[in-house]
Amino acid sequence: MKIIAIKSIKSNIVKLILDDNTSYQVSLDSLIKFDLYVDKEITTEELQQISMYQAKRELIAKTIELIQVRPRSKKEVEVYLIKKLRRADYANTLITEIITYLEDKAYINEENFIKWWIANRNAFKPKSKQELIFELSNKGIAKSLIEETLKSSLSSDDEVSHIKAALSKKFKITTVKGLDIKLQQ
Repeated sequence: MKIIAIKSIKSNIVKLILDDNTSYQVSLDSLIKFDLYVDKEITTEELQQISMYQAKRELIAKTIELIQVRPRSKKEVEVYLIKKLRRADYANTLITEIITYLEDKAYINEENFIKWWIANRNAFKPKSKQELIFELSNKGIAKSLIEETLKSSLSSDDEVSHIKAALSKKFKITTVKGLDIKLQQ
């Protein structure tokens, strides 16, 4: 196949028109990276590489936007990427590459995620240590990492104060003394 024309679509995107009447949208970055120009012969394998490169760049950008809303665990990012790449043949490879890239650039950091989760819970909806472990486990965080981080960022005094805050919010009381046994429990 041969590239017969390159047309600008947007400031960052061009359209490659091939001699077999097919066309592909690529970024200027891809145009330079793959040395694409009019009259260049291009193979099906090269088109697949370009397509995978484009998909990877777009998914990285979308995933970073997702992470900017709030920190995400590795599992949350994996689930997001799986939904985005449901039908792609190269999904597993691409997901691994994107997650590795995001971890290398510190967009995904499990320990920082745990600390953020605990701080967020403590500020808005205090939870017990067990509930935090359960929630973080559901986010795909390893139990050993959760417990290690909890030890350094949540003392037993903090947990007691969170329990008291939850009780006072739920029952509009400041102490359990004087209440019947069932309510105390």
